[in-house]
Amino acid sequence: VLFVQVVDHELDELPKGSKRWIMIIFVSVTLLRMLCFYFMRPYHFYVSDHIVLVTSMLAQLQISQTVGTGPGCSYWLSWIIIVPCLFEAFITAWFYHTKQASWTGLLVGLLF
Repeated sequence: VLFVQVVDHELDELPKGSKRWIMIIFVSVTLLRMLCFYFMRPYHFYVSDHIVLVTSMLAQLQISQTVGTGPGCSYWLSWIIIVPCLFEAFITAWFYHTKQASWTGLLVGLLF
């Protein structure tokens, strides 16, 4: 979604220093998500790694939605991505993880 914003020149109206900080935050959330997923794999019975990943993906999509100039292509593309992410989180929490793992995954995801 951020790539679509760059291509559509939606980020051109932002002040010069803010583009760099947005990219730093975006990349750091991605790296933190990868590290978190790697270290949480042995503990997936206690913390749902899928829920943590979905919450961090939604954080990245929120970053993409707030930097746009209005409801353009990237805005609607992010909503098209959000709906399946929420459905996947629901199915994962309902069928594959315990209540404790799902809620702990949500809380860990909100921290990161």
